Amino acid sequence: MSGPPVSGAEIADEATTVHIETTPSGEENFGAMHPTQESLSSASGNMLNGQGIADRAAHALNQLIRTDIHGLNNLVQAWLDEKVNLPLAEPFVARCAEATKDLATLLPPSAAGLRDPSPSVVQQAKIMLRNTLRRVNIQRESTVEDYFSQMFGDNLRWETIGIFFSAASRAAIDIESFPSLYMNEQQRSDLIRALTYVGDCCLETCLALDCLNDLQLVLQYENFIVHSQVDGDQSYHSWRRMGDLASSLFALGYHEKIDTATSNIPPFVAELRKAAFARIYTGDKSLAVFLGRPPRIAKAYCTFQLPANEPGIWDNTDSTIADSETSLGLPDREGSSAIDSASNSLEPINYTAETRWKKQMQYEKQPTINGENYQPTSNSLPASEIAMLIHSPKISSWAPDLTIYTPFSSCTWLL
Repeated sequence: MSGPPVSGAEIADEATTVHIETTPSGEENFGAMHPTQESLSSASGNMLNGQGIADRAAHALNQLIRTDIHGLNNLVQAWLDEKVNLPLAEPFVARCAEATKDLATLLPPSAAGLRDPSPSVVQQAKIMLRNTLRRVNIQRESTVEDYFSQMFGDNLRWETIGIFFSAASRAAIDIESFPSLYMNEQQRSDLIRALTYVGDCCLETCLALDCLNDLQLVLQYENFIVHSQVDGDQSYHSWRRMGDLASSLFALGYHEKIDTATSNIPPFVAELRKAAFARIYTGDKSLAVFLGRPPRIAKAYCTFQLPANEPGIWDNTDSTIADSETSLGLPDREGSSAIDSASNSLEPINYTAETRWKKQMQYEKQPTINGENYQPTSNSLPASEIAMLIHSPKISSWAPDLTIYTPFSSCTWLL
């Protein structure tokens, strides 16, 4: 896209004065729809006839095209080249970046300099709203490409764009100097605020549609992490988003047992849901301890399953992986271990391994948080094994570098 992009400071300043129109009462019903074809058509019609959500979406897209998408794409790619990624949305980030770059080329360059959305921006925003309203159809035989095809290209969704801006925010936080986008700390801070605001616009657009799904939950988590770093864990922005995450988790039912053997979902989606639960559960406990507040997610109502650490699961096209389902604290756990104890059988060190380890630690910490007398379960890791894991050469060569990625404030997912 040609034409000079608007600076991060201008977008960040506008974020403090922008007026979001409240959805009229006549539009309340369109969000509360069921994912049938008739209701989808009706919901789309109601949504497009009412201006509340449509205006919000157009505003979000207008903010997007006023940024330097090409430069942001390069920033995210440089960040990914450092082997860093979003912890939960990792499988999506590279494709989301490419999809956002493609979206920018669809809109006329003249639209980039306009404060109000042009007709072409409004039309594209409505197309993306229709796509976001569509249910992501998956079956056990669905492949990764089948899954991705419903969120990219002609099926581009608001969750896709939101994930990209979450990644761009994290990349700007982590990379101290990137001359094509910022030359000093003030410019970097303005850009981070602007990117965070655009990401918020994307998420709020999704939430307004009342169409909860896996992608939205992933976006909600990554948006929470961004606010944890930008605003700090003590901020109400972070605290409210954790509450939204807990509500979405329960609404989707991911606190219950995910049976990969009998459910009609592909294994990679099942593992994504387990990872989402593990991340949200540990984030809830970490934030509660840090702030001295009650946790929102009660252990008594949850089935604890660890995601399988299968590095190539999102590369598979036949949707088959070895069944390595792990449930914490259950009698049938003898066949598998939360974390391999022998040094010659340590699992690959990646974000999934970190998720599994932190989930185990928070599972054992829950009774203490609740004020109960702590009694280790029969499945607890011995202290010697935990110490060996933390000081493992494979982890010590990977984990210390993570500390440089939180220059703004404390980061819940690292606690």
